[in-house]
Amino acid sequence: MKNDEIKLSASNFLFYALNSYTNTNIVDIEEFNDDIKRFKYLRKLLNKYRKSGDIQIHLVINHFIVSFNVFTPKECTKMMMFKLADHLDIVKPILVFLNRWPNSTVDGIDGLKPFKGSDIKSDEKIVTLIKERYKTNEKF
Repeated sequence: MKNDEIKLSASNFLFYALNSYTNTNIVDIEEFNDDIKRFKYLRKLLNKYRKSGDIQIHLVINHFIVSFNVFTPKECTKMMMFKLADHLDIVKPILVFLNRWPNSTVDGIDGLKPFKGSDIKSDEKIVTLIKERYKTNEKF
């Protein structure tokens, strides 16, 4: 069964991630587990931002990039949306900046009703931080 046929949920997340894993230099299962832990760490960083307003945008973006380097991009985006569902307004400008935000309808994620990428509003502070840090005129 292909990942795009699977509704991503808590019960099948590890199976989905393993099927999407592209790190050919893996030495042991601990590397895979570390890559999975990155989603939890990102959620922790975004929760901190929600509470305090402080964020190390470069660190957050680096974690996104590393994730996209070890998982297939389409599936990684879906996993990000699943694990960071409460923070899609923060995730959107980062994924737009990385050219990974879907413009089509997003479906197949447990706990999220299908939605169009354009329906999610971007967190303006994150947009400003990305524009200032990376000197981009990207439309968020």
